[in-house]
Amino acid sequence: MIIRGLDIPVDVEEELNEFEWEQATWSHEKLIACSPFRDDNRPSFYCWLYDSDRAPAGAWGDSGGIEFEKGNFITLLSYLRDETKEEIEEYLLEKYGPIESPGNGDFYLRPLRYVSEQRTNKITLSPALLQGIEPHPYLVNRGIPREIQAALNIGYSKEKNAIAIPWFHPNGEIATIKYRRIDSKFFWYEKGSTATRQLLYGIDIFHKKPYLDTAVITEAEIDSMTAMTAGFPSLATGGTSWTKEKQNLILQTNIKNLIIATDNDEAGEKLKRDIIEGLGSALNLFDVSFPYGCKDLNEVGNAETILRASRKFNQLLLSL
Repeated sequence: MIIRGLDIPVDVEEELNEFEWEQATWSHEKLIACSPFRDDNRPSFYCWLYDSDRAPAGAWGDSGGIEFEKGNFITLLSYLRDETKEEIEEYLLEKYGPIESPGNGDFYLRPLRYVSEQRTNKITLSPALLQGIEPHPYLVNRGIPREIQAALNIGYSKEKNAIAIPWFHPNGEIATIKYRRIDSKFFWYEKGSTATRQLLYGIDIFHKKPYLDTAVITEAEIDSMTAMTAGFPSLATGGTSWTKEKQNLILQTNIKNLIIATDNDEAGEKLKRDIIEGLGSALNLFDVSFPYGCKDLNEVGNAETILRASRKFNQLLLSL
């Protein structure tokens, strides 16, 4: 596929295998599964695995979708990895970018990691973007009370027709805003904002209250909100990607104890291992064991109970 003018041999099947698909059927040409963009109990989503006369590799469609019916592979990975399109392009270029020029045998270096304005300058957004948002029953129904929503500056945006979830820089300035539709699983970020690979959701709390020395770290923001509702200061990675930027943000706080509550699936286990590898020698790490059938912290009926149990009984070996 063409990425920033380069013809890149992306292994679409390998990338899709990194995620869990409901009722998935794999053939030699495409994946058919339940839609990742909405609640779907009949497989209506497809993604082409290879270039063909009918569609390019990575092209996808959702036959039951209304607003999100089709797109390219960059758009799909952006959703699945919870990263911006620019970050996805950077990831694919780094992983699959060419190492020699075709035809003449001359070698050249793999393209340097793309350096954008977002990576070289700290971008802040106007607080006016959050004006008029209000706590919403959608989150209340998922266990996040209105007072927690208000304290985190979260609420429903009539203009965007979505829940607005701001992410902040350590100094409290708005770095980006994630918008989540309440009638589907689709989300997107405010244009021209800081890339989430440079951020941790909730990091500003640990600078406002530097005496906090214990944090729960989750993948999704709503799991972090669940931990905070249970009385535990919390962070969220916003996806399964663990970066040096995220790691350094934690090391720049007074956090000494980190409770790892990543999702109960293969991708969540990988993220947990990455966190352990990065922070195991610097912090006291604790594991969370989810009850049977629970995929993440928000699905747990009593988050406080398992979080307290994790600190007491399941300290991770630093040698992992």
